[in-house]
Amino acid sequence: MIYFPNWLLLTYVSVVGAVVGSFLNVVIARLPAGESIVSPRSHCPKCRSQIAWYDNIPVLSWLILRGRCRSCKATISPRYPLIELLACALMTALFLRLGVTWQFAFWAPLSMVFLAIVFLDIDHYWIPDLLSIPAMIWALLGAFLPDRIGIIAALIGLLPALALFLIAKIFSAMMHREGMGLGDVKLLAVIGLALGVFPTILVVLFASLQGTIIGLIIIALGGHKPKEPAADGWTPHARAIPFGPFLILAALEILLLPEYFLQLPIKLLKL
Repeated sequence: MIYFPNWLLLTYVSVVGAVVGSFLNVVIARLPAGESIVSPRSHCPKCRSQIAWYDNIPVLSWLILRGRCRSCKATISPRYPLIELLACALMTALFLRLGVTWQFAFWAPLSMVFLAIVFLDIDHYWIPDLLSIPAMIWALLGAFLPDRIGIIAALIGLLPALALFLIAKIFSAMMHREGMGLGDVKLLAVIGLALGVFPTILVVLFASLQGTIIGLIIIALGGHKPKEPAADGWTPHARAIPFGPFLILAALEILLLPEYFLQLPIKLLKL
């Protein structure tokens, strides 16, 4: 058996995370436009010139080019390296927390899907089935892996998503408008299949709390203005805040810091 030092594995995982983050930029940009995420090759959105491999190195190329296209000198959004850095940091954090385990093998790809969903929901109030349905299947199959929660616990973990679905339908019937999209319900189903019922209930609580606090700050600063109406034709209210990113934030908090977030409700009850 070949032995690799932990620092070497950690470096490899971090680099892979940044590379996957570069691909996520393509997914986030092309899915809403209905374009293929495989072809054509990456190109400048302004002048359409293809980006050479040496100009497509995660983070480094953006820094070397000073955030501008080599061909037309158009500004390249700093969000591209930000997503690459977030993917790198997330993969690194998962490896430090879980190590070389089946848990890491399960959560690494799922977390990358989560990261894409965060920015699609922020930009378009849209959690595409093309991401959520495969993630659901992955989470369900992953329940059978060693050291995972098991199929029974995974299926019971769907209960919070079912409750959220019923609440959304009741709200829609009473208020005659959509309060929460089914994309959030499907996302919570993925989280429930991955974490189980009790952690998923906490995900909803923490997401609601953090979403309320951050949402109030965003509204105070002028509200969240999406790039365009939601992909399904729904036009969000000027003060609407996407809930998906907060569900994902809370799920990752519970995954990476379970000794704090899973015991927090118990600590609060003892106050």
